[in-house]
Amino acid sequence: MTVADSHGVEASEDIIARNGMKLLAKGARIDASVRDRLLEHKLNKPLEECMQVAAGVTGAQLQEVASVLLDECALIRELYKPKGLRAEALQSLKQMPMGAPMQSLVTVFHGSGDDKLRHAMAVALLALGLSLRLKSPRTRATASQFLQAGLCHDVGELYIEPSYLKHEQGVQLSPEQWKHVAAHPVVGWRVLKDMPGMGKVVAELVLTHHERLDGFGYPRGLMGEALPLDHQMLALSELLGSMKSTRMAPLMRADVAVKLIPGEYERELIDVVDQTVRQCEVGELVQTLVPLPSVDETLRKAEATASYVQRLAEARELLMVEVQTSSEVFKQLTKQAFGRFDSIQKALASTGVDTRAPQDLREHLDNQGLHLELSLVLREINWRLRELEREMTARVERAAPTELARLARVVAHIRGAQPATADALD
Repeated sequence: MTVADSHGVEASEDIIARNGMKLLAKGARIDASVRDRLLEHKLNKPLEECMQVAAGVTGAQLQEVASVLLDECALIRELYKPKGLRAEALQSLKQMPMGAPMQSLVTVFHGSGDDKLRHAMAVALLALGLSLRLKSPRTRATASQFLQAGLCHDVGELYIEPSYLKHEQGVQLSPEQWKHVAAHPVVGWRVLKDMPGMGKVVAELVLTHHERLDGFGYPRGLMGEALPLDHQMLALSELLGSMKSTRMAPLMRADVAVKLIPGEYERELIDVVDQTVRQCEVGELVQTLVPLPSVDETLRKAEATASYVQRLAEARELLMVEVQTSSEVFKQLTKQAFGRFDSIQKALASTGVDTRAPQDLREHLDNQGLHLELSLVLREINWRLRELEREMTARVERAAPTELARLARVVAHIRGAQPATADALD
């Protein structure tokens, strides 16, 4: 309905309700005047397959966006630096099938936010670039499928309550709200799997774009061989693409993020990213669009992080008592969660924060490079800590709902001892 305010949206074929009633004839305009009529009925075919957007996103427009990213985004530029890769990517994009349903979907997605199309194209180029650089015999997806999956990886967000998506601007989501956001890969899969010109391979890539090799991704918590290399490529590209618009040293933060927790992605993928980052100019690595936090602010966050991790370590003992009388499912979920926590704790230990008082780090933060690196590591660790709590709650609710009260007692123990507000862990 929003897109209809700026583009002509019409039925590309008759829109039929499941009871056989014709709701709109081919060529009829789809706008606010027919909204209620469409919502009152279950449709015989998905609306996405029965509509087209006039003057929608074109292949030429996608190529223009791709060319800009290949020039301006340091990580993408360096990824495609080997001779011939840039031309191959643009040619693949030119040849990518884009039927009316996909064009309409991409156009609607583009209209849902200022940077949506650039982000989607960045993820598409990163995924294709990783596959071209790696040239692994285990790669099964074609260039077109990587590009389609990258361009459509977040279309499931179109079906999520918009206010929930503002978490990127610092809004903390409740477990119930997060459950809706975390469903967007599943929604995207449902939209794409039978869409003409898309199909199962693209839909499956979209379904797994937030999964991780160690089993602590979502929505299914896939692990090991259940997450093929192609799927890891898109998942890693989504992570890298989300870093592109960060305002503090996006290249360095991307490098920190992919190496912080071992086992999230295959080593050969991480090596490609690491080599690519190292090829970038030193100035680009440390470039920030916002001032570096003050030393006092960084130390305050270090103290908050160390305290939170300490309380979480103490909560392990409390949880071990709780699991003695719990279900086997809850015991297994607890084991997985603390395996994840051990990895996060090791990452924090690499900063020295958990082996001495954070204030002891003050003298080292006179070095701006070390100060920046610590700030980025703390941001990533704090994100993973929030993610761990949120994901554990979601998994228990899904697999062992009768044990939620046990988990709530442990979570309350952890939260109740935080030395500062939740902002301390941003």
